[in-house]
Amino acid sequence: VFDVLFNDEVVIADLDIFKEAGGIGVAYDRLLTFRGALDNPKINAFYIYRGPKTDIPFLRDVLFDEEIEEEEEEEGFDEEADVKLRTEINRFEDEPVVKDPYAEQDASHMFIPFLIAFACFFPVLFCLCKL
Repeated sequence: VFDVLFNDEVVIADLDIFKEAGGIGVAYDRLLTFRGALDNPKINAFYIYRGPKTDIPFLRDVLFDEEIEEEEEEEGFDEEADVKLRTEINRFEDEPVVKDPYAEQDASHMFIPFLIAFACFFPVLFCLCKL
């Protein structure tokens, strides 16, 4: 349970996200209307973090993105290849490569349940015939 502050004003008092959303791992949408001095900014999402502020990585500066765009323009890529390259880099740069879980699986493991069922069938059949 916490208060949501915007510009040092309480926007939502005593917000209990788990109660409002209905459980853990459920999205909770809340619309807040506000206006800035220059534009009407949009916030798509925010992240609730448990821990000290020092553990949260800082966002890159806007000038950092502009420097990257200037370097890309100097390289002379065509626009389609540039967009494709940029989306591939952003999509896969932080994801580790996942091993195929079925690559090392032996096919003989699939027959073990059938062998057990087959081995249990004859004693059950023998007991049923004795009755």
